Amino acid sequence: MDEAWLVDAAAWAAVGPYRAAPGAVVADSGTVRWFRTGIDFEGLNGVLWARLAERELDGAIERALAPFREAGVPMLWHVGPTSSPRDLPRALEAAGLALHESEPGMVADLAAVGPPPAAPAGLEIRRVGDEDGLATWTRLWAGTPPDANVDGLVELRAPGALGPGRPAPHLLALLEGAPVGCAAVFVGDRRDGPAPAAWIEHVVTVPARRRMGIGAALTHACLAQARTRGLARAVLTASPEGHGLYGRLGFRDRGTVARYRYPTGV
Repeated sequence: MDEAWLVDAAAWAAVGPYRAAPGAVVADSGTVRWFRTGIDFEGLNGVLWARLAERELDGAIERALAPFREAGVPMLWHVGPTSSPRDLPRALEAAGLALHESEPGMVADLAAVGPPPAAPAGLEIRRVGDEDGLATWTRLWAGTPPDANVDGLVELRAPGALGPGRPAPHLLALLEGAPVGCAAVFVGDRRDGPAPAAWIEHVVTVPARRRMGIGAALTHACLAQARTRGLARAVLTASPEGHGLYGRLGFRDRGTVARYRYPTGV
């Protein structure tokens, strides 16, 4: 089976819960799939997939950028394994976008994932169950101080995270009771049907606790959540620091996702 398509399909499915967040838009025109949360951070607004005609490429890009320009928010245009045409990256740069990062899209067969990796003594992985826990999760994800106001991010993530059967379990890692890491996994829900694959995102460990196995433990816990929902595969994109870790857990490269940034106010 060619699994590259799962990289784009799972990423698109994972933004579905934003539809329930105040002020957010998740839209599919048939040729462009995009979302906009209105939060002034490029990772929370973007085009996740496009299949555009070569002959009208420049005009199609301008139309796709219009919702972000009108809202005054930065965004990322994700060029994954199934986006087209081949000349899309050049056209994005001509339109004022700049390459932000390029990461391998990786897929794991959940039936082949082994036992949990070694983790520090006293580590607990806990699912977020209320807004206070989600605020703690959000501060870890964003790297903000413990007293930072994250109400907007909590409001955005809550529809997917909080409540029984929610489509995106959010996990906290606690070491001797102190929060030291976070992760989330989109697994789908009954309303929208099963996800094409689990989408694992925002695996973060606080700097002082890195290289202890916490990120691996969080990722493995996400895989366990996906198996519980009956999914067969899990997908993520890997930073250079995380690539080896994910490979040891059973993920394999299945394409590349290049992300092009469009700044505010252009």
